[in-house]
Amino acid sequence: NPCINDEQWRAVVSVLSGHGRPQPYILYGPAGTGKTLTLTELILQVLKARRREEEAGSEDSSGRAHLPVLACAATAFAADILCAALAAAGVGKGEMIRLNDIRRSAATARQGVLPFCMTKTQKVKSKGRSGGVPPPSFCIDMPALWGASVVVASCASAAVLEPLVALGGGFDFIIIDEAAQALIPESLIPLSLASKNATVVLSGDPRQLGPNVRCRYSAASRVLQNSLQLEWLLCSGPNAATVCMLRRNYRSSAALLELPSRMFYNDALLAEADEAQTRPPEWEELAGEDDGSVGGGGKREMLFYGVMGQQLAVDPMVPSWCNPLEALRCVELVKGMLHSVTSKAAGMGGGKALLLQEDVGVIAPFRKQAYELRRLLRAADLGGVRCGTVDDFQGQEAQVIFISTTLTRVGSLRQEESGKARAG
Repeated sequence: NPCINDEQWRAVVSVLSGHGRPQPYILYGPAGTGKTLTLTELILQVLKARRREEEAGSEDSSGRAHLPVLACAATAFAADILCAALAAAGVGKGEMIRLNDIRRSAATARQGVLPFCMTKTQKVKSKGRSGGVPPPSFCIDMPALWGASVVVASCASAAVLEPLVALGGGFDFIIIDEAAQALIPESLIPLSLASKNATVVLSGDPRQLGPNVRCRYSAASRVLQNSLQLEWLLCSGPNAATVCMLRRNYRSSAALLELPSRMFYNDALLAEADEAQTRPPEWEELAGEDDGSVGGGGKREMLFYGVMGQQLAVDPMVPSWCNPLEALRCVELVKGMLHSVTSKAAGMGGGKALLLQEDVGVIAPFRKQAYELRRLLRAADLGGVRCGTVDDFQGQEAQVIFISTTLTRVGSLRQEESGKARAG
């Protein structure tokens, strides 16, 4: 792929050269640095090498045929993103299968991924009424899995592949994307399917969301506090031959990248995003004054908007918060921004809005607040705006992001051992 940079290509070459066995190869970096792009290129190179072996009539060193490349992710939607990236890179339906938990609803799958999934038509008994076509349901077809070149699954769903291991002796190439978000037991599921000489790649960012443990007593255990990727990174060190950090960010402007780079990445991040793609929308709220600072006289990349709201516990039995006034003001800001951009685009005679509802994301740290925001967005005819919790947006991107912090009381923030409150 001519689009990958030197760091990404070095990671691909390192893994293909043997770094990744017996110790996992660690690929990490913040959002927008091209981790999924690197994994996609790596899988394409593995498939290309295997095709050359097949043309030469050779098998692996043990004399057995290869099992498919096993590409996993911490969550089902993250696996969908990886599957979509492979499909966009040219991996066809005959080569790749997206394996799903049979309990998952097909409606939750990412658009464009369903053709790669194993599905069956549901039989719905009709009671004298003619209904529409019922949605498909996910199923498992072992012969189809055996014939695939790539199997994409969540870490938990990979457990159903154990019969293939019994027949084929284990997977030779295993990738776990968003590995920093997976619990150690979750990561061990695909690793338990590895062959003796398997190559393993753990990709993610330990500086972002870690494993999510809902039980406070279990969360106290270090085994569940850290991901397997973080544990391997701590053991290996950042300068090991089996570790690669991607520093070039292609998603955010330099102004937005400066703070996280300084706080979490030792000022190592480099802004490589196209200025035209990261330019703030034409919205009066983002208009800045020429005060001599960076971006002065132009448009700001970030806006802090104070709201005199009040956090509420909608259900005392559920540890989730809602701030109705803040949610209402957030939706009003979204509506005002889209209206402003559309009006100015029409005034320029373009005939097309420069910012669509699908280009906007609204994030809240609490599920109850996300529900309230989604309800208000739909009521305002803004159903195309993506809305969810921080976990829902993991691995995704949007041109404009609104964050509803929700909380108004310091006492609701998590406490450090020193007694200081912190958000997150």
